Amino acid sequence: LRRLADLLYINGEPEEAREMFLRLADRLAEVGDEAGTDGVLKRIRALDPDDPIPHEKGLELYQRLGMKAQAVEEVLW
Repeated sequence: LRRLADLLYINGEPEEAREMFLRLADRLAEVGDEAGTDGVLKRIRALDPDDPIPHEKGLELYQRLGMKAQAVEEVLW
């Protein structure tokens, strides 16, 4: 999914890329890959900083992991 999302973005399909990245973040979260989930969410936020969904998912992730400083950043974005 990561490669497909990158290719979609490169080919001028940012909305489709965003959807693929969100699916990837969800899958990584399901299997417990917190670092991978965080990396993908950061990638989505870099593509569109105003998109609330990766901030909401990041907040959930950071709260679950007890990462208070990062959780606060997501609340204040």
